Formats: sequence, C-alpha cells, structure tokens
Amino acid sequence: MKKTIILAGFAFMAAFSSCNKFEMPEAATTDGIKLNITVADLSPETKAVKKGWVNGDKLNLYFEGWNESATSDNYQKEPDLILKYDGSKWQIESQVASLSSRLKSTGGKFTALWESGNDLMGYSLKWYDHAVWYQHSYNRNQYTSYNDTYHSPMVVHSAGVEYTFDGSTLTANISSWEFATKFKVLVKTEDTGLKGKANDLVLQVKVGETGYANPKGAIVVNRDYIMFLLSNGSSNYIGMQGAVAESDGLAFYYVYCDATASDTIIFSLIDTTDGTTKTYSVSGKTLDSNSYTFKAISIDYSKFKEVE
Repeated sequence: MKKTIILAGFAFMAAFSSCNKFEMPEAATTDGIKLNITVADLSPETKAVKKGWVNGDKLNLYFEGWNESATSDNYQKEPDLILKYDGSKWQIESQVASLSSRLKSTGGKFTALWESGNDLMGYSLKWYDHAVWYQHSYNRNQYTSYNDTYHSPMVVHSAGVEYTFDGSTLTANISSWEFATKFKVLVKTEDTGLKGKANDLVLQVKVGETGYANPKGAIVVNRDYIMFLLSNGSSNYIGMQGAVAESDGLAFYYVYCDATASDTIIFSLIDTTDGTTKTYSVSGKTLDSNSYTFKAISIDYSKFKEVE
C-alpha cells in the first residue's frame, strides 16, 4: 500500500484496484433463477476514494438485449437487475420481468455499474442515440458562460462481463473495474453547513493559461452488444463541476485532468447563489489522470482564500 503524499495542502492519492476478496449473493430471481455471481472488491490504496463495499452499495446489471428494440417513446429505463450489499453479501433489490428471456444457454455478456450515492432511478432520464442518459442534478449557473454544471458522483463499471446459464443457475465473475470518472478533488471540511450547500457549490479547475479539467456530465448506458458504459465527457468546457457532499467534505468528480510541472493549477470554489468565489492555486505538480487509474487531490477548505 502506498502512502499518501501531502504537498503544502495538496494531496495526491492513488487509485483503487481489484483484489481477491469476493462476495456472493445468496438469492434467486423472482422466476427461480439462482445467482452465482462473484464480485471483486474495490481496494483503494488510501481512504480518500473508497475502502471497499459498504452497506447500501448497489450494482446495476444490464444484460445483452437490454433496450435492443427501443425507441425514444418505448425504452427500458431501469437496469435488468439491481444488487444491493447488506454489509456482508450481495442481495437482489429488484429485477425486470423480462430478465429470464434474455439469458442465453450458450452464455452471454452484461455490464455492471457502481456509482457512489447510487440512486439512478431518482435521476432525470432521456433516450438519445441508442442509449439511456441518467442525468444527475445540475446548476443553471448564471456566473459562467456555459450553464450545465452537473453534481455527479463517481462512476465505476465493468463492461462485457461473461456469464454462463445452465437453465437454473446464472454464473458470472465480475473480476475487474474501470473508472468512467478518473479524477476527484476533495475539499476537506467538517462544516455541516457548508456541506449542506453542496447543490449551490461548483468548482472550476483551470490548468495553465487555457486548459481545464474535463468535467463529468450524465451517466450514459449504451445498448450495444458488449454494453459499453461511459460518461458523456464534458458537460461544459470551462472546467466546472458541481459538489457532492461526502462524510469528509465536498467531492468534485471529473472525467480527467492533466497538468505538467510548469502549469499553475487554479481551483475556484464558487457559490452560485451570489457568485462568491474562493481560490487556491498550486504549481510544480505533474498530473495525468487520462488513463485507467483513478487519481484524487485533497485540499483543506482553509486553504481557499476569498477573491476580493
């Protein structure tokens, strides 16, 4: 396990990877299909991202055939199967009636999605370009030139998971995970009042003279046969992301952010109710999150200074 490196209030923290801990749901679907699904644990190298599965975590499973013949007027909004962790094992929370008709005796594939603060069915939804877009809450931010700023959680998924089905038992191994969001900025605070304003707070990350972090938009689940799951990239082009309140502060999840040691990185925390802005800047740091690893930065709220 690597140590967290603290650099003048600017803490780089490493990704989490799959380890060998597995949990198996002891449950069967409503039509009697038994599940034998093993799930690789999430094992972070620091506390900053996630320690592992916790009570209430959910996995959304989308099997081949999901929305295969859908139109904008007729599409399946929910995952085929939702598993919920009860603190020791995975259990079925819900399933669609058509699940059994999609399982193939020759085997097939599905995509599994985990994302923090999981409540996909509470998102606003739309069907666009052969995919369901789960849109989390966002600001219409009067203080920017582009006003779609999403308050979106971290997204982790495993695409193209192979399964076998013998007519009574579905067997699969979710052995690895990939990030759709690869960069997190945690503004550390214990101020409950500040965390309670999460829906009003956005963070802009500017890199050098013209660069920005790539903010996260809607969660997009494609109906293609290998069931790719992805983020739609930028929700705006000026590096702004909405806050998500977490136990140790305010989290801002981006698709990626790159910087070289010659870049000055400016973090601007904006209250969209009145435009009040606090900033923190750092230079001499190299950052490359445009890869298969997840990187995070921790900045104590006290480091931010109000712009006069």
